[in-house]
Amino acid sequence: MKISTLENPRELKKTRPAITESQTNDLDMKSRLSLLWIFYMFNAAYIDITTLYYSVFINHSPKVHYTQAFLLGAGVLIEISIAMVVLARLLRYRTNRRANIAAGVFLTGVQLASLFVGTPTLAYVFFSAILIATSAAAVWYAWKWSDPASQIGLAAGLG
Repeated sequence: MKISTLENPRELKKTRPAITESQTNDLDMKSRLSLLWIFYMFNAAYIDITTLYYSVFINHSPKVHYTQAFLLGAGVLIEISIAMVVLARLLRYRTNRRANIAAGVFLTGVQLASLFVGTPTLAYVFFSAILIATSAAAVWYAWKWSDPASQIGLAAGLG
């Protein structure tokens, strides 16, 4: 009497197709860029939370005066990465590529500059390195991104 694959887990493993390396690397560029911006956004939020927590609860004397203008500026900076999550998926190739390069270069520069304002905590330096690497990766991927339309033309022998 044969046991069905649902009842025999060993048989299930044998019939399951293997995931190849090309399938795991098959994220299209829009998804890859959007994912980088999600990763950036979470790290940016956490760096802000830890910096605020440190300055108020541990250091007991905030080194930054949190004015409405400062908070608005911080909101605009984080909104860039929030918007890029959506824009990386919706914009067409040329505009998408330019937006990712511009946002990545700008946010990389801002984060680098912020390291030279006062004495950053070790946590701030750690998360800054992650933010800089992530925004630089977005720039790199967008820079190396070739036009999908030209690849279709080349594959069809039109280019």
